[in-house]
Amino acid sequence: MNIFHCSITKAATLMFNIIFRNNNYYNYFNYNHTHFSQIKNGTIPPNTIVSQITKIKYSNFFKELNITDDYRGFYMARDPREVITSAYYSWLYSHPGGHIEREKIQSLSKDNAMIYIIDKYDLEFDVMYDWLTTCDNNKFVIIRFEEFFENDESQIKNMVNLFKFLKLTQDDKLITKIAKKNTFSHLGGRKAGNINNKHHYRAGIKDTWKTELSDKVLNYLYDKKGENFITDMNYKII
Repeated sequence: MNIFHCSITKAATLMFNIIFRNNNYYNYFNYNHTHFSQIKNGTIPPNTIVSQITKIKYSNFFKELNITDDYRGFYMARDPREVITSAYYSWLYSHPGGHIEREKIQSLSKDNAMIYIIDKYDLEFDVMYDWLTTCDNNKFVIIRFEEFFENDESQIKNMVNLFKFLKLTQDDKLITKIAKKNTFSHLGGRKAGNINNKHHYRAGIKDTWKTELSDKVLNYLYDKKGENFITDMNYKII
């Protein structure tokens, strides 16, 4: 069986990569891991977890990938305005790797940097919209970041349910052990809501966009994508 992890949220991606790239878990689950960028000609080896699928819409998923009948997957969505906020601070301070345009972000005002991020995420936002409005496949589960990571307790519970859905394991104790090592408080070293803009796990709470995104940035987003872009995905404008 193959497992697909689709998400543009940096916290979710980092957390699941920590889990899926840990060889001890591979040995237990009997899976390999590969980044989506390593997939050639749409062919996926058996028993492989494919992570960070960010640029394929659900409506194109089975056209671009050669998928057998035996698969499970999940798409983790997040309020686009939180994605913008999170990306801004991540690109500015904490994201590892030289592929992030830190110098570009540092050279811009906060508003213009966020507008730049909106343009950079244009395709990924369209992909997320497509998944949330068209996916009706019971072998994929749609997860909302804000609900999944609401607090440490809900994260542990949600991870138990997710791992069972993915058929990685039915062992509650093992999943709980893994989940506890990957909660916000454990990875961030502090309680959710204690915001540290320079930490890769920045806030741990939802709706920080309300104090971070100016009217200029919001108007640019809504003019570019339309307000229905937000509401169709069941997020509120205010």
